[in-house]
Amino acid sequence: MTNATSSASTIKLTDAQLVLLSAAAQRDDSLVVLTDARPSVARTIAALLRRHLPMELVVRRRQPHWRQDENGKPSG
Repeated sequence: MTNATSSASTIKLTDAQLVLLSAAAQRDDSLVVLTDARPSVARTIAALLRRHLPMELVVRRRQPHWRQDENGKPSG
């Protein structure tokens, strides 16, 4: 009998990334909220988006968003 091993990849996240994702997980709408307008927060969100951890989508105008798409619609 052979032992089967699974190779699960582990994603390492910074504390800031964990805080943003944890806060989103606790929200009813699961949106990542831009907590601060500092460039470091925008870089943190950009890094998460590159990893496809939060999915960027068009949100309603009153929902939290961090940018507008090319058509002027808010994305969050």
